[in-house]
Amino acid sequence: MANFRLSKLVLQDKFPGAVNPNLSTPTDGWDNTKDNFVTTAASDQPSYPVGTKISVYTDNTNCPGYYTMAYLALTSCYSSGACISADFSDGKFFCSHPKTGCASQTQFADTSEVPYYVVHMCYTTAATDLTKGTPVAIPCATLAPDGSAASTNGYGDAYGWFWVGGVCPCKDATILDDGSGNYKGVDVTVDGALHPGPVFVCYTAATQLITSADETNALDNTTGIVTVPDPAACIIGWACSSGA
Repeated sequence: MANFRLSKLVLQDKFPGAVNPNLSTPTDGWDNTKDNFVTTAASDQPSYPVGTKISVYTDNTNCPGYYTMAYLALTSCYSSGACISADFSDGKFFCSHPKTGCASQTQFADTSEVPYYVVHMCYTTAATDLTKGTPVAIPCATLAPDGSAASTNGYGDAYGWFWVGGVCPCKDATILDDGSGNYKGVDVTVDGALHPGPVFVCYTAATQLITSADETNALDNTTGIVTVPDPAACIIGWACSSGA
């Protein structure tokens, strides 16, 4: 294991749809409670059309550049009530587009085709192995879909802004920074052999780790069956620094 600052990660946006050129940072920021919430009643509606994408520039000296946010729906899926907290150090903040069937606890209950804007957080099963090439989204606020009786009535999802592309917005989203005011990003646990270059996220030991996207990692599995036919297609972004 090693440590890695999120400001050194650049994400590749794999979510469909173009960035809306007419929108910018929400008035109260990416982590405001109006946009980021759990819906429990029919009167609770998303603040933006789900799937909206916005790109803005950050002047953070640690990682200046553009980043892309997407407004997505988070389902509890396997882990009922899974909460994304401010402690990102354990690397369990990665969300991805779920496999078929994981919309069963959302108001988007067509389990045959999960809408692209539905993501889930799950690190207790190999089904979340992001080396399979699914899009990656990192939340900008604490989110906890209730995944309880509300879901049977068509509700129970959490909605909010997710970092999906570009440099880390740790200067613009409090949960992504370590609170020091230096805007270097949260210090997360990563694979000990991480080196600069393309990376993906791999499920291991009930957690998810950023790891270098080389053939050794891509083809490592317990069955001996190659599960990643095209490692390049599974890259989620780039590490600008190795694990320290």
